[in-house]
This record gives sequence, C-alpha cells and structure tokens, in this order.
Amino acid sequence: MAALRECCKPLRVQLGPGNGSLQFGHTGDLTFATPITGIGSVRKWGPGTTTLSGTNSYSGITAADSGTLAISADANLGTPPGAFNLYQFQFFGGTLRATQSFTMAATRGISFSFLGGTIEVDATKTLTYPNSLSLSTGMMTKDGAGALALEGLEIGGTATVNLSGGTLRFDNYSRAASGTFNFNSGTIQLAGNRDVGSDAAIADLFGAAPAISTGKGLTVEGTATLAKPLTIDGGTFKANSLVIGAGGALDFDRGILELTGGTITGLANLAVPTNGEFRASGVQALRITGAAGSTISATGNLTLGNAAAVNGFGTQGTLQVGANSVTLLDANDVVFDSLALATLGSAGSPGTLNAANGLTLDFGGNVTGFGAVSTPNNVAKPMINNGHITGNSVAQRITLPGYVKGVGTFNHVNFTGTFDPGLSAAFTTVGSIALAPTSTLIMELGGTSRGGQYDAILASGNLGLGGALNVTLIDGFNPAAGHTYDLFDWSTRSGTFASINLPALAGLAWNTSQLYTTGALSLAAAGLIGDYNQNGAVDAADYTMWRNTRGSTTNLVADGNGNNQIDVGDYTVWRQNFGYTSGNGSATNAKAAVPEPATTVMLLIVAVAGCCLRRGRDDHRGHSRARRLRWQRRRRSRRLHAVARQTRLGGHTFR
Repeated sequence: MAALRECCKPLRVQLGPGNGSLQFGHTGDLTFATPITGIGSVRKWGPGTTTLSGTNSYSGITAADSGTLAISADANLGTPPGAFNLYQFQFFGGTLRATQSFTMAATRGISFSFLGGTIEVDATKTLTYPNSLSLSTGMMTKDGAGALALEGLEIGGTATVNLSGGTLRFDNYSRAASGTFNFNSGTIQLAGNRDVGSDAAIADLFGAAPAISTGKGLTVEGTATLAKPLTIDGGTFKANSLVIGAGGALDFDRGILELTGGTITGLANLAVPTNGEFRASGVQALRITGAAGSTISATGNLTLGNAAAVNGFGTQGTLQVGANSVTLLDANDVVFDSLALATLGSAGSPGTLNAANGLTLDFGGNVTGFGAVSTPNNVAKPMINNGHITGNSVAQRITLPGYVKGVGTFNHVNFTGTFDPGLSAAFTTVGSIALAPTSTLIMELGGTSRGGQYDAILASGNLGLGGALNVTLIDGFNPAAGHTYDLFDWSTRSGTFASINLPALAGLAWNTSQLYTTGALSLAAAGLIGDYNQNGAVDAADYTMWRNTRGSTTNLVADGNGNNQIDVGDYTVWRQNFGYTSGNGSATNAKAAVPEPATTVMLLIVAVAGCCLRRGRDDHRGHSRARRLRWQRRRRSRRLHAVARQTRLGGHTFR
C-alpha cells in the first residue's frame, strides 16, 4: 500500500478487520484496475476523477462524497446485496459517471443526502436503474448527454430533481406539492402510449398547455394522442405515432418533430416551418410542405405526400434523403423551389429520390450527393431541372433514368433515360456528364443561332457519349445547304453514339464527319458523289478523308460505293468525280449514277497539248504568226464545243 500511496497521493486507504474502507482523495485523474475484495466500503472524495475498471467483489456501500467516480459496468461497484438496500450507493455531493451502457443490480439502492449528488451519463450511453427512484429529501441532478432510464420517478417531501442535460426516462411519475423538479435542459422520455391532455407527467413538466421550448425535448415511446394543443417552440417532440384527437392540434412553430416508425393520423396538412425539422420513416400519407429554411430528414425508407392532391408535396427547404429511398407523392409533379436542396447518399452509400409523376427543380434549387433521382422516362412526366444537379464525384454520380429537360446545370451526372436539354432550344452548361448506352439525347434545331435557336451543350469536364443521338426540327425550321450546327464543346470527350438519327431533308445531305472532333453537324447539297466531307465539291480534301479512314469499317464517311468499308473502290469513286461541284448537277444514287467527265484541269491540259502540236505544224508550213493564231483559236473553239456537247450527252459522242 505504501507504493500505491506514493504513486497516487493523496490516496488514503483505511483497512480494518471485517469492515475496511478504501478511499480515493486525489486531485488528478486515476484509473484503478486492481480488484477490490473483502468486506468494506469504497468512498470517493476530492476533486479528481477515479475510474474503477476492475471486476470487484467487495461487499459494502459505495459513496460519492465529492469529485467523480467513473464506472463502465455494475461489477465495478462490488457484489450487490442479496436483498434491496436503499443505501447501497450513497451521494454526499459527488458524481457517479457511467461511461458505458449497463444496468445496475435491482438490489442496489441509491440515496441522496441534503448535499445532493449527480448522475452523469456519457453521450449515446444509457444507465438503466430497474427500480423507481424515490426521493423524500435530498437533491438529484441528471447531467451528461446520455440517458438515465428509471422504472419510475417519485419526488416527495422536500426533494429536488434537476434535469440539466441528456435524457431522463421513466414509466411512472409523481411529485408532491412540496417537491421540486427543475427542468433546465434535456429530454423527458415516457414509456408506453401517452395522452397529451391528461398525462400527469406531461402536464407537470411541460405545462397545462404543453409547450416544448428550445433546449427541451419530449419523447413518447408509443403513440402520442393530442387531446389538447401541443406547441413545438424550438424543442424536440418525438413519438412512434402521432394522433390528432378531438380537441387536439399541433402547433409546429420551430424545432424538431420526429416519428420513430409510425404514422400521423388526424392531420390533413403538415407544414414544416422555417427553423423546423421533420424526421420520419415509413409512410406519411398527408400533404407536406416545407418553408424556406426547413428540413425534412429520412431516418429510413420514407414515403411523403398526398398522391390525390395537386400540391401533395413541395418544399423550399432541405430534403435529406441519406442512404435511403424516399418517395414523394403528388397528383402532379413534385416541386422543389428556388431555395430548396435535396441531398442524396451518406458515407459512400447512395440514396434514391422517387417521384412517379415527375419533378421540377426551380431556378436556384439544388440536388447534390450520390444516388439517383428516379422519374418516368416519359415526356408527359419529366424531370425539369432549372437549377443545379451535382454529384459528389466521377465515382459517386447522380443517375437520372427519366425524361430530363430544363435549362439548369449538371455535373457528375449519369443519364440513363432521355436527355432533352432546355425547355426549347437552349445553351446548356454542364461539368462532367455521361450518356449511358440506354440513353437518348435529343438536340433541337429551330434556326442557326447557337443556344437561341438550336441546342448546344458546353462541357467544362468530360463529355461521355453513348446511346442514341436524335436531332429534331422545331418551330417550322427548314435547314439549308451550308448550315453548320455546333452542338457540342468539351474539355475532354469519351465514347461515341451508338446511333445517330437525323431528319430527312429533300435535296440535302448531313455531314457527321466533324461530330467527334469539333462537335458539329453540317449540311450540303445531296447526291454529289465522292464529296466525302460534303462541302459541295469533290476535291483534294475528300481524298484526304478517304486516305485517313482507309480500312475502317466504323467511320464510313468516305464509303462512296456503299460496301460498309473504306477501300480502293471508294478511291475510284472519288477519282471518277474529281472536280465536280454541287452546281454541276448530280445524280442521287451512287450505284446508278453515270460518272462525270474529266475535270476542267484535265481539259485544259488536253487543249494546250493540242495547240502545241498544231503550232509545230504551222511553223513547218511557214504560215505567218497572225494566221497561226487565228487558226489555233478556231480549232480550240471547235474542240471545246465538242467537249461541251459530249458532256451534255452523258459522255457519248454522236457524229
């Protein structure tokens, strides 16, 4: 003991034959793990904290005179008596602290002197005392963020109970007129079902017209029936189920309303106020609205709203989905207004927000996180995003499987349904998005003004292409040859469309060769064979396109003979039509067309060569220079007329 005394000064230990006493009077903190045995008492005095961590078998009282005695199990307090002993644990001004959840022995009584005592329970822990705690004198204080669970609480004589934090739970309650309950802060938790209007504990602790103010809470473990008005004024009201009975009403001004698995009945509309939060799981089938600054939190899978009402659900506040599935009910689309925020997912697990009749995210509204916003892939029940939909990252995207429209922004979003940017033609700004193989992208053309008359998408991150691209015409627009539509800009691009569906235009042909390089589609006059880049002329650029794609079976812009591969046959088609422009007139069927004659360059070469030969003969015959020139002009004119006649007759010469 000398060594122990030296280490833990001023530790004082008194031992006696048959009734010893172990006393802790240090000023600092001490953990005592040595088992305590024998017959005697353990007392804590002095300002420090003593933690008993051993399994102790001493038989005798334990007292907290001052300072704090910390325990994590009932066995730290020695062997419980064989029969109930009211004075087994005695308070003379000290504190008993529970650092873990456990139940005290039923025979271990607790008494409080006029000096009082404090029971402190650490956060998230519960100390259960399986008896009624009866005080006729003395003072008990409940402190700490955890819970003290009692069978009952009886305050008689001149006794005082202070609730200064955490939760005080009991089934039965009584207080003599001379007794005192000081409700400073914390939560009263009542076992079973309770009638707000006739319950004595609620009336005594929250008033005849019950009001739950800031810093205070009322929890009903069963069903709470309101037989008179209940006001939530900054505090927390929690029940498994809530029934609004005759004479009852819910006045939800601010604070927290939570259901722990049951439902609300007798209430047609629930308005979650500014600085108010509604927490629930299960099915809450009533009209629900959220004011700006309100919060609705799913504590499990949750269904909210009234499917028969055209305003069955709407919010200007925050909806916290978490890693749950939340279904919103409304006869029309559910509406998230400009101040609204919906958050999906939690701790790397996705959440899902469901709206069977569509969803509208207003200007300024936000959906963030990881998961999915599930709406029908139906233009009649779209998801309209005029706000901002932002996933956590490339790895934790928000997936949109429905029909999506709107002028809002998207980042880290995966489209698996239909994406129809804008509300008409629009310029849509995105970060990184991905169009899944199941998706359809609709781009509308209503003129030549980018963003104003035809759709355009600007991706500041990666634009992942896939699925089908459908280009449609709107507002009676008639495209013309030479038009270019710059549909896409990107920082980086990945993937290609599995199919590209373009409107048929009489006399015009679409050029998709630049779609994956510059993001543009263009139009040229149809039927100019060999015009692989569709710029209206068969020229050297078309040869370059053939050469760069030779051997390809996927990039078929230079497939002039239509055999689904780029080969020498396509070079032949180009060569036979080199030099022609859309102004020459052209056939519309590559396989039935008659090849056009040689190019203008080739004609000039032939003409010059003929002139040189004739000039040699003239010199040999000694004609004058003037006569030779006149003769050459006549011959050249006749020959060019013959070539022109040959061209008009389809390459055949008639003599």
